Amino acid sequence: INQLIDYVGYNFSALLEIQGYAKFNAIFDFWESLVGLVSCGLFIVLFRPSLLVLGIFHLLLDITGTIYYMYLTFEKNGWFEQYHDGMVTPMQLSMLEPMKSMARKTLPLTLISLEGYVHSILLTIFASYQGAAEAATWILLSYVWEFVEMIPLT
Repeated sequence: INQLIDYVGYNFSALLEIQGYAKFNAIFDFWESLVGLVSCGLFIVLFRPSLLVLGIFHLLLDITGTIYYMYLTFEKNGWFEQYHDGMVTPMQLSMLEPMKSMARKTLPLTLISLEGYVHSILLTIFASYQGAAEAATWILLSYVWEFVEMIPLT
């Protein structure tokens, strides 16, 4: 579920970057990572959660971040207004060839996303064998990594 939420947000952010809003995405990702790192750290210190509860908390943070991102981009700034009709219109048969062309062109990005998903699964399996404290460390390090990754872009 977490990966699906991340990929939905990733696809919308990629569209915004094409439109010239890469700086907005970088700043949003920076703050989302920072808030996630601080929130998880405080949650661990204050509540000493089990690994399952920490994972659910991490999922809730992702859902909240995605909803807030959608609010900022769709409602507040209206950056997707020009795509509204296309997003809610059913696909026609005349659009089949352009859709096939788009699918062929997006295959490399799909493979990159799949690689990220497999990477995440492997890290999760590795962390589960290490124990709860190490797994919590992996979650916190993922926030640190996202934070460091976004610094050059802001």
